[in-house]
Amino acid sequence: MTTRRLLPLLGLGLTEVVHQRVLRVCVVAGLALLLVAASLRDLSFGLDQVRFVSEAASALACFFATVQSIFLAGLLLGDQPARARAALVITRGVPRVDWYLSRAAPVLAACWVMVMAVHVTATVVAPATMMGSASLVTDLMRVSLTTAFAVASAVMCENAILAASLALALTVASLLLPLVRASAPGTPAQVGWSILAVLVPSFPDGEGLSPSGIAYGMARIGVVFAAGAAAFSRREL
Repeated sequence: MTTRRLLPLLGLGLTEVVHQRVLRVCVVAGLALLLVAASLRDLSFGLDQVRFVSEAASALACFFATVQSIFLAGLLLGDQPARARAALVITRGVPRVDWYLSRAAPVLAACWVMVMAVHVTATVVAPATMMGSASLVTDLMRVSLTTAFAVASAVMCENAILAASLALALTVASLLLPLVRASAPGTPAQVGWSILAVLVPSFPDGEGLSPSGIAYGMARIGVVFAAGAAAFSRREL
C-alpha cells in the first residue's frame, strides 16, 4: 500500500460520500432538531438549560451519525453496485485493503463532520453550553465505534437489512454495557454481558475520560475496522 496509490482512491470515496443524499438529509435533520431543542430549553423537563441543550446535542449527533454510517457503509461497501465496482477495480490490480480503506475512511470522516457540526451549532445557538472538548471526544469515539460496526457489518453480511440490524445491535450493546456493569453483580444477565464486553467496547461519559481510556477505546475501534478489512479480503466479489 503506497500513499500515492491510496490518495486518489480516498478522493474518489470522499466524492461519492458527498454526493450521497443521506449525508445532506442527516446533517440538515440533526441541526434542525438541535435548533428546536435549543428553542425549547425553557421546558427542560427538570434539567437545567445548559445540561438540556448539551445532552440534546450529544444524543442527536450520535443518533444521526449512526443512521448515516449504516446507510453510507451499505452504499459504498455492501450493496450490489458497490460490490460490482469493487470487483472491477480489484481485477485491475488495486489491492483489496486499499479499496477497503478508501471506502471506510470517507464514511468515518462524514460521521465526524456530523458530530462536530452539531457541537458547533449547539455552542453558537446556546453559548452558555460551551460544549467541552471531553464531550466532543467522547461523541467522536462513540461515532467511530458505530462506523466501525457499520463498515464491518456491511462487509460481512450479504443482506442490507441483516447488516443494518447487526450494526444497530452492536451499537445498542455498547451503550447498555455501562448500565449493566452498574447493576447487581453475579446475575446471569450480567455474566452474559460481561462476556460480550470482551468483544464490544464501551466508553465512559466525557468527565470520566482519561488518556488510557482514549487509547483503549481507539485500540478496540481499530480492531473492529481490522476485522472488517480481514472479512473484505476474503469476501467473494
